[in-house]
Amino acid sequence: ATRISAYVSCRRKSSTGDKLEVHYVGKLYKNNEQFDSSRDRGEPFSFNVGVGRVIQGWDRGLLNMCEGELRKIVVPSDLGYGDVGSGSKIPGGATLVFEVELLKIRDGNEFDEEDMWGDMYGEDMYGDMFGGGMMDMMGGYGGFPDDENVDDMYDMDDPSEEDFAEF
Repeated sequence: ATRISAYVSCRRKSSTGDKLEVHYVGKLYKNNEQFDSSRDRGEPFSFNVGVGRVIQGWDRGLLNMCEGELRKIVVPSDLGYGDVGSGSKIPGGATLVFEVELLKIRDGNEFDEEDMWGDMYGEDMYGDMFGGGMMDMMGGYGGFPDDENVDDMYDMDDPSEEDFAEF
């Protein structure tokens, strides 16, 4: 990790479990092609650092950062998306470059309304808690299950049993 900008004062450095709010731009190292940007979306990205909620390169490269700091991290594929890649924009084996600005550090166990409402319908809750499988079964975010999936979830053959989901 390379610090791009200095900070005026550092009251606190990011540590494992902290909830970070960042802006970032992600590019492929090979050709400098941008694949993602929170700045382009106009909305910062929040996550808990060091606990497996993001790629390992971020979990390691964004520790000991100060609010207001801008850092450039180069993430080898084994700390990014590996040989599989991610979607159509990040090929397998890709080394990634991120410019990350740390906007805010909060305690990791601090509850906020975003946790209750923002993550409730987003990838954080469904992707991490259920490994994405529940969302696939439910027909995607905000979707409804189809009849075949409902039959798979519930044992409808035995009316004497309670209707509990079987996983």
